[in-house]
Amino acid sequence: MRTQHDPANQSFTDAAHEIAKTTIHPHLFVNRGISLERTKLEHGGEHRIFDGEMAIDVIMRVEVPNYKDPLVFTVQERFRRIAYAKYQDITITEWNTASNMPSELYKIRANYVLYGYFDQRDASFHSWYLLNTTLMLEDIANGMLPVESRFNNKGQRFITIPIDALMKRKVINMYMPAPA
Repeated sequence: MRTQHDPANQSFTDAAHEIAKTTIHPHLFVNRGISLERTKLEHGGEHRIFDGEMAIDVIMRVEVPNYKDPLVFTVQERFRRIAYAKYQDITITEWNTASNMPSELYKIRANYVLYGYFDQRDASFHSWYLLNTTLMLEDIANGMLPVESRFNNKGQRFITIPIDALMKRKVINMYMPAPA
């Protein structure tokens, strides 16, 4: 049994992605040509593998002067509703209890996680963070981050890590913090 798909959550994520394309992604590689390719299970082929098996939501191609081809970076996008900004943490699903299958924590192969608190009412980000996935996973494996395990309303186990702990460990490469 698979975890139930929620169309409202998909609509929220799609809206956040569209705003991130113009307000966040251009800041990641300043003064470079950037093209974005969104991966989705329903596109089939390699997209099914990227999205479904590797937790890669976006393939970013960055033009660099004097290089013949763009450099490729992969990104997982994790957007939360603005109401959750008060927690100042990141969450990553760990296990799908409905299917008894691993979730994002075990599947993620993206270079970065773009994590943001999105307000759908005014189509803007309250704050966002770009995490280095390799550093985050290394710190989790080495017990260097305070990780808590919880369950969401779908019965999925997820982990939560405070933003300030990720900042101290230099896991966050770039960010736009919450307004003071």
